[in-house]
Amino acid sequence: MRPAETMGRQACRAHSSPGMQIIARIVTAGGILLLTGGCSPAEDTYLARSAETTRAGDVAWARVFPVGEDPPMVNGEEVHPAVTGLALGPDGDIWIAGTFAGSMDLGAGTISAEQRKAAFVARLDPSGRTRWSTPIHSVKSMSEGVAVDQAGNVFVSGVLDTNDEGHFLEKLAPGGTVLWRRPLPFQTDDAVVSVDVITPDGAGGAVIVGWFDGHLRVGGMELIRGVSSFAVGLGAEGEARWTQKFGQSSDDGPVRAVTGSEGSVIVVEDNAQGSRAPLTKLDRSGGVMWRKLFRRWSPPASERGDVDAYTIAVDADDNVLFAGAGPADLGNDPVMNPFGGPWIVKLTPQGELIWRKDRDASLLGADAAGDVRLVSRTEHGFSAARLNVYGDPVWTRPFPNGGRPVGMVVERAGRMIVAGTFHGTIDLGGGAITSGERDAIFVAALAP
Repeated sequence: MRPAETMGRQACRAHSSPGMQIIARIVTAGGILLLTGGCSPAEDTYLARSAETTRAGDVAWARVFPVGEDPPMVNGEEVHPAVTGLALGPDGDIWIAGTFAGSMDLGAGTISAEQRKAAFVARLDPSGRTRWSTPIHSVKSMSEGVAVDQAGNVFVSGVLDTNDEGHFLEKLAPGGTVLWRRPLPFQTDDAVVSVDVITPDGAGGAVIVGWFDGHLRVGGMELIRGVSSFAVGLGAEGEARWTQKFGQSSDDGPVRAVTGSEGSVIVVEDNAQGSRAPLTKLDRSGGVMWRKLFRRWSPPASERGDVDAYTIAVDADDNVLFAGAGPADLGNDPVMNPFGGPWIVKLTPQGELIWRKDRDASLLGADAAGDVRLVSRTEHGFSAARLNVYGDPVWTRPFPNGGRPVGMVVERAGRMIVAGTFHGTIDLGGGAITSGERDAIFVAALAP
C-alpha cells in the first residue's frame, strides 16, 4: 500500500464509528493525481490534478456526488438525480440546479425530498468545493438553465407538483437565502405553457423563454391564440417587463437562449419538420433586432436530412456562436453542410456570417479572448475541444466513459466547467468511479 493511501485510511479510522464504511483513500501518481473520499458512502469523491502537470484538456478537478443504491419511487416511477442547469457567477463560483428524490449529499450535508421529486440548487467555489446546497420545491420538472445576476443572486424556475400546480420562479441570494418565490405571471384560459430556458438579463432580472398553445396573457400583455414561441423579460422582483412572440410557425419551439451585452437575448428555435432553424436576437425591451433563418437547402433536401438546431453562445465581443446540423443555407451565404452533417457558425453581433466549420457541438462557450470551447456528446461519454478565434482546432480531448454532460460554462481564463449525470461507471482520467444502481451527478473543470 502506498504511504499516502495508508495515511488516508488511518485518518478515516481515527474518526470512524462502528459500522461506518471506510472509503477514504489518497492515491498519488508522480504528483499528478490526488483522489480523496469521505469516511462514509454519503460523503463525496474529489479528483484533482496539480497545476504543474495538468495538460490542456485534462480534468483539473472533478466532483462526483454518490447517492443511495436503490432509486426512490415517486408515483410508481424511479426518480434519479438529474442536472437541469449550470451557471457561472460573477465571482467565479459555480451554480448547479436539478432534481432528485429521497436524499442526496452534494458535499454540504444531506438534503431530503422525502417521498416526492424535488428541485435543488448548489453553489461550488472555483476549486469545486461545495459552499452550500438546498432543496427548494416539490416539482414535476425544472426549466433548463440557471440565471445568475451581476450581484450573484440566482434565479431558478420549474413546474410545481401540488394541487395548484403551476410555473414558479424563485430568487436566492448568494448565500442561499430565499429572497422571494412566486408563480410566473401567466394568466391562461386554455393555454398549455412550457418554460424551457431561463437566462439573466444583465440588469438584475431574468428572461424566460418557452412556447404556448392557446390564449396566454403575461402581466397584462396579451399573446394571441395559437401555438408559438415566446420570451418574457422579468425584473429584479419577478415582475413582467416585456413579452415577445417570435415563432413564425406552430412547428417552431425554442431550444436555447443566451444573454448578450446590454441585456440583449439570442434565441434559437428548432423546427419539428426539420425545414429550418430560426435564430432571433431581441433587445433589452424585447424588440426584434434581427432574425436569421437557417433553411433546409434544396434541391434535393429530402435526400440529405433535416436542419436541426443544437445550441448557441456569445463571446466577449457579442459575436454569436451557433451549432446545428443538416443541409442549411443562410440566404446568399454558403450552405452550412450540403451533406447533412453537423456544423458551427460564428456570426457578428449584427447577424452576419464570419465563419463556419463542419464540427459537432452539443454545448458551446467562449473565453475572454474569443477562443471557442465545445462539448460533443457520444454514446457513453463526450469529447471536449478548443478552437481558436478563427474556428481552427487547438486541442481535442475524448472522454469515452465520461457520462452525459448537460451544461457547460467557460471561465474568463478558459477553463471549461462541465456538469451532467452518469449511470454505472465514469472515468474522467483518474480511474473508474461507479454510481451503483442510481444515476449520479458530476461536475468537472477542464484545463484550458
